[in-house]
Amino acid sequence: MAPFSAASRMASLGCLAVLAALGLCQGEAKALLVYNIYQSGGDVVVRTSGSLDLSSVGAINNDSCGNDGTLFSAFAAICTGPDANLNLYAVAGSSAFDGTVFDVTGVTFGGISTIILGDPTPVQLAAPVFGITPGYVSGTPIISSSVFIGRTLYDDPINGLGFTPGTTGLIGTWTITGTGEAIYACLGPDSCVPSPAPLPVLGASAAFGWSRRLRRRLRKGVPTSPGA
Repeated sequence: MAPFSAASRMASLGCLAVLAALGLCQGEAKALLVYNIYQSGGDVVVRTSGSLDLSSVGAINNDSCGNDGTLFSAFAAICTGPDANLNLYAVAGSSAFDGTVFDVTGVTFGGISTIILGDPTPVQLAAPVFGITPGYVSGTPIISSSVFIGRTLYDDPINGLGFTPGTTGLIGTWTITGTGEAIYACLGPDSCVPSPAPLPVLGASAAFGWSRRLRRRLRKGVPTSPGA
């Protein structure tokens, strides 16, 4: 195979410089799990979508939700799937979410078991936690749900769960400690994950300017650095 020409090497280095400066290097993407809580006919559904990479962290404890499905706004608690012993991982994030929701009744469920608990005080854990069925393989889809039969999302003296009327979108966010893995809770069937911010024009201009300087210096054989 013929070696790369000097021009090709300089073009490649310039491209890499731009990508690095813009924060677009491969490997920065993180996994994400979303809990969607929404009205479906006469029931309230809680379902998960996404996956998580837990391969770099260890479980800090094992425990169960104690119910086949739970929503508890005062402690930012969501349980999906059947009640089971779970591996618990420390998280940081929301310690409560919208409304006065507290419901563990009238539930059917599907998939594996999960829990997010933003305030661990009631169960005397050392940290907020995310829990999942032991044996979950990092990076695979997390398929889990609970259905609150005959309930509505908002305040209602008989069937309402207690979310504030009119509230939609993001109600809770967490990050698994020691990773960049994120968990979101959304009120509504659609994703509430914020879109990435547009790339700043000045940042892009600076990156391309640096790549031009890099190519000029490589032609002259002069060492360079981003700050030069």
